[in-house]
Amino acid sequence: MDLSPVAVARKIEHTMLDQSAPMDYIQEAAGTAIKYHARTCVVRPQHVGWIIGALKKSDVWPCAVIGFRRFHLKQTPHMTSSELYARFDIGIEEKEQEISGVLKILELEEYSGVIEFDLALNLLNFMRGQPKALEKEMKQLVHFCKQKAEATGRKIITKVIAENGLLEYPEKLQLWTWAKEARADYVKTCTGYTAKEATVEDVKLMKEFLGSSVKVKASGGVTQFNYREFLQAGADRIGTSKGMEILEDCLQREP
Repeated sequence: MDLSPVAVARKIEHTMLDQSAPMDYIQEAAGTAIKYHARTCVVRPQHVGWIIGALKKSDVWPCAVIGFRRFHLKQTPHMTSSELYARFDIGIEEKEQEISGVLKILELEEYSGVIEFDLALNLLNFMRGQPKALEKEMKQLVHFCKQKAEATGRKIITKVIAENGLLEYPEKLQLWTWAKEARADYVKTCTGYTAKEATVEDVKLMKEFLGSSVKVKASGGVTQFNYREFLQAGADRIGTSKGMEILEDCLQREP
């Protein structure tokens, strides 16, 4: 496996999701992504307009997280299961509006390159015993993105978020199956806002199950200390706020 700085950089999705971060913090994250030639810079929809001017002059693609409105801070030990799952309870229509809003910003900024969307799903439907509603949501959101791609002539990459740590084994397999059927581009391990972070074991299982039809994004707890394990397990992308530290580690390992 090629773990050179250039190869690893093309797998890094440098992330800044602080909802209250000022413009200069968000733009600094974009600058870091550009400096190290990361694959994407991941921000909230309302922050895309702050970074697109710089990104469209670079080889870094924008990525917007969808359905994260209620994700403020990471899960705390005192948070109940009901409080945790309520964060995911956002309607399909709102998520489609977020996607359309981002695409409108890109149009106004005359950005014609690739856009990626990380799609949070309403996992509360598993708790409610309504898996079909979750399946419908995933497939509708991926289809919505594909329709927008056809209508605009823009390449749109979709990543559905499995939130593996909250799911039982049969639920994981069910969700990954729906991702294959929906023809999503990636399945992402987790949002990074729960106490359950990405695991190497899950990435190995995802690669084995998904094969070459859907790629894997490892996100949530991936740092300069463990990124090599995730890549060696088969992760195609790494979502992390530690992009700079990871790539500095790569550079230090160069002979």
